[in-house]
Amino acid sequence: MEWNKDNIDEIVEFINRELKTGRPMNNIELEEFGVNERVIHKRLLRIGYKKIDNQYRLQDGITSNITEKPKVINKVKNESNITRNSDLDMDKLNLLLANIDKILKLIPTDTTSNITHLKSGSNEVRSLRIDTGLYEAIKNRASRDNINISAIVNKALEDYLNNYL
Repeated sequence: MEWNKDNIDEIVEFINRELKTGRPMNNIELEEFGVNERVIHKRLLRIGYKKIDNQYRLQDGITSNITEKPKVINKVKNESNITRNSDLDMDKLNLLLANIDKILKLIPTDTTSNITHLKSGSNEVRSLRIDTGLYEAIKNRASRDNINISAIVNKALEDYLNNYL
């Protein structure tokens, strides 16, 4: 069978008949339409059908779920096109922009370490005073990720030296 929006009623009737016999939808899509699974299902959803009790039914009052493309506004000829998004939360955007410097500090700018000359490559037992809550969190993380506590502490100290000295 071939997908054709003009024959949508016949297609839906055929699919519903096949579903009643117990045939899975992905099998119908693959064998009858020659498309990957979920393709026909998504097409039916887009045009207003809903799958209820393993049968596709047209939702009341909905015949198509097509939306218009967002309008493009040119503010300045040299600037790129800007699209308006009504779902944009301006408070969140303003908060993001107010903290952009702090956020950018979190992103590594280079992959090389400034303190590689400090690393010797060998780990020795040292005594460190550490908050018990932090130690428990590190211990839990190490066991969860199946790594050594020393690897976490070394990475944390390396990050600190790279970012704050």
